[in-house]
This record gives sequence, C-alpha cells and structure tokens, in this order.
Amino acid sequence: MTYLGFSEIPPEGYISLYEAGGKTQYSLPENAQYDGIAKFVSCYPHVNVTHELMRAAARYEESSDVFIPSHTTLLKKLVHGWYEQGFLEALHIAASPATVDAPQWLQTAARWALSFTRLLGIHRQRESGTRLVASLTQKDLDKCCINAMAWHPYTVRLAVAFWDDTVRVFGESSNRQNRPVLKCKGQHFVSCLAWRPLSGQELAVGCESGIFLWYVESGTASSSYGRCVRQLARRGHSPVSALEWSPAGDLLLSVSPLDTGVYVWDPDTERSTCLRHVAGGGSCLAAWSPNGQRVFTSTMGLVFRVWETKRWKFERWTVQSGRVQSACWGADGHLLLFATTEEPCLYSLAFFNNQTVFREEVGLPAVTAQRVLDLTATELPTGERLGGLVSSLAWDHTSRYLAIMFKSCNIIAVYRTRVDHGLHILPCCLIRGRAGETPSNICFQPNFKEGALLTIAWSGGYVQYFPIMTRDFASDVYPRALSESLASSRGHVSSWSAGGSFIS
Repeated sequence: MTYLGFSEIPPEGYISLYEAGGKTQYSLPENAQYDGIAKFVSCYPHVNVTHELMRAAARYEESSDVFIPSHTTLLKKLVHGWYEQGFLEALHIAASPATVDAPQWLQTAARWALSFTRLLGIHRQRESGTRLVASLTQKDLDKCCINAMAWHPYTVRLAVAFWDDTVRVFGESSNRQNRPVLKCKGQHFVSCLAWRPLSGQELAVGCESGIFLWYVESGTASSSYGRCVRQLARRGHSPVSALEWSPAGDLLLSVSPLDTGVYVWDPDTERSTCLRHVAGGGSCLAAWSPNGQRVFTSTMGLVFRVWETKRWKFERWTVQSGRVQSACWGADGHLLLFATTEEPCLYSLAFFNNQTVFREEVGLPAVTAQRVLDLTATELPTGERLGGLVSSLAWDHTSRYLAIMFKSCNIIAVYRTRVDHGLHILPCCLIRGRAGETPSNICFQPNFKEGALLTIAWSGGYVQYFPIMTRDFASDVYPRALSESLASSRGHVSSWSAGGSFIS
C-alpha cells in the first residue's frame, strides 16, 4: 500500500536525519547527532529557542482576554464595538452566535452584510497584525516560536524572526560571537524576511508597521546589533505579509492583506509605485520568478494575478474556492506551482512564451492550471493522517526537490521533480520530527552544493537541517556512515529506500 505515493513511512518514535542515494536515514532523538553528515552541516548554526523567549508568548494575548466578562446590553455592545473598532466590528458582534440577546433578523442581516464586505475585500481592523497574518499562513501562535526564516543567497547565514519581535542572524557555528540581533521600536509582529540579492548585507523585514531595511555587517569585528538603514511605509499598506526582491536586487515588492495595492519599491531612493487593482481585495502572497520576467500575487479571495515586469500588466486567474495558500516558481521562471486553502492537491501553471504572459497577443491558445498531484489525506497504520490541505510549499533552486508542509499533519513530504517537456513528480522521502512537534516553516538553502538542504523550524523552537544528497555525494557518505552509525548506536538507526525495506 502507498501513502501519497510513498511505499514506506517513517518509524514511529524516530526522527528523520537525511536522504542519500534514495535512502532515508532515521534515528532516535537522543542519537540525532549523526557523524555521517557532520562534514556537510557541521558549520551550520545551532538555532534553538530559549525558555525566556518562549515565555514571551503571553505578549500576544488580547488585552480584553485578561478581564472578567460582564453582562452588557446589546445596544451597549454594538456602540462600544463601533466606537473602538469601527462599523465592521459592530457587524461581527451582531452576527456572532455568542450574542444570544440579538434578534434573529438582526443576526441574519449582519451575516449578509459581512458576506458582501468580504467579497469587496474589506476586513475589520481587529484582524490586522499578527492574528491576520497567522491565519493566512495557518499557523498556531500558541505553538509557533519562529515566524519566518530566510537564507542568505551566497553564504551560510540564516535570518530567523522570533515571536518576541526580534530577528537574529545566525552565521557559521565557528563564529558564535557574530550573531546580530535586529530589533527596533516600530518592528512588531514580523511576518516575512528577504535578503537583498547581489548585496550580501541588506535584509528586508516585513511587519505590522511596514518594511524595515537592515544593514547586517559581516566579519568577526562586527557588532552584536544590526543597523536599521530605513523604514519603507505607506498609509494603509500594513501589515506587510510578503516581501520579494527582484533577481537583480534593484526593486522590492510588498503586499498587504488590508491593501488592494501592490507596491514596488526602489529602496535606494525610498520611492514606490503602487500597482492598483479592483477585484479580489488585499493581497497576501507574492513571488518573483527567478528570471525576473513575472511576479505572482494572490488576493484574499478567489483571484490571483501574474504580472509581467516590463509594462507591469497582469493576467487575472481565479481558483474554484477559497484562495491560494502557497505558491512557488520553478528555476527557469516558466512554471508556477500552487495550492489552495480548500483543495488537497497541487496545481501547476506553465508560461511557455518568454516575452509575455498574454497569450492572445502571440496567438497561443488559452490554458488552465493543471492538477498535478493528489494530496488527499490517508490514514497511516499508526493512526496518523498523512496529507490533506497544504500549509506551505518550498521548491529548491534547481527545481529538483519539492517540500510540502500540511495543515493538519506533522510529517513533511518531499518529492523529486523534473521539468522536461512537462512536470514529473516522484516520491523522495517523508520527514518526521520529535514526538508531538509540528513544522511551522520550511525553506531550502539556495547554495547547498551537495544537493539540497531543507531547513525546518519546528514548534519546539529549534531549526533542523535535512540534507538531500545527490548520488555523487551519497555514494561516498552512505555506506561508510551507515556502518559507523550502526556500530555506535547499537541498532538505533534505521534506513529505507523508496522501493526497499527497513535496514536495522
């Protein structure tokens, strides 16, 4: 029996270490430091959330939650909600099932009014900030310690945004003293990070109040704190939910779920251009293609757009239900993969012409998104469920490995992909963490020469590096590493291949 195409599943109680030569290596948590891959990840930083940082979670509690609820009349509730949060908050109070003293006709009218405002892309002010962004990414703030991660495009430097409003930059493990902390007064509820290409020392941080550009020094003589160069903000363009640099590093794109405009910034002059659209409401996702020719943006509704970057005209697409949850471009910039909030499957959208996405201009027939992978949840022999709705997608810079994180599943699925006269997808491996922990963020390091390095932030507050070695490196690592591990751990390490059985 197969599970999403995988013939074997990770053994219960074990954690996944790496994949090499078609075989996945597992170990008990106490034996997770594995000598076989030491030379590949020994210089990588150790990221683990301290107990002091985890206690900062209390900061996200709503101020109203700490007071004892008291009985008030319906009129006073509506007036108070209107005064504090606006008209939409009053509608939410009237439509809420918890408002038992509201007449049925008022609740029905309020629900209809709210449905109409959602179609227009209008959201109540109370949903701004971290709660709204967390709902977009389907993250549980009570379990999520790490909000975002971003690898430096050229060196071993990992920027990590924690839930205490700080961004820490971790360098090589040999240089523990050079770990800048990026924090300033207006930087709250960090949701996204992006290193500037062809620069090496500039990091863009998207948060509730806009965008902060940081200059992060490198070298042993640098200070322990970064230097905030400037803040990019526009009225109504907050919170920022996604940031994307152009491949040339000269432009920065930002979107906000409460703003219908898509902003393209020139960070050096602090000027911006707003790309306006009407239908669909605010935007929550953005992705710039590696070849620089296209930009993907997704709204809070059914609509998503693909922009061409010469004239900044867009092509409008719609999904059947829900909205786009996650999307990523292939290495050549001509293939887009995405998943929605309502369907457990993966879609692909191909753009074959190099000059424009407007097919009617070049006489090409219209195309639709293709369903390329069924991710319907299946029950494992252990009682767990594998698959379901997608939470996040990550595609490595060579388009050879695709990692999928699910909304209601603790296991990450990794597939091998090949783009050659179409998209070919084959199962690679399944990644399990420690018992009771769920993944919160995934991304690939862009410059891992031995294959692909999937970086995973777990709910326990630590970051795991999962190498996927190509056969050239696996042939040197796996036979020697397996024998050494079996000898040292006394049978506590197991491995399996996609078509084989467990070795122990």
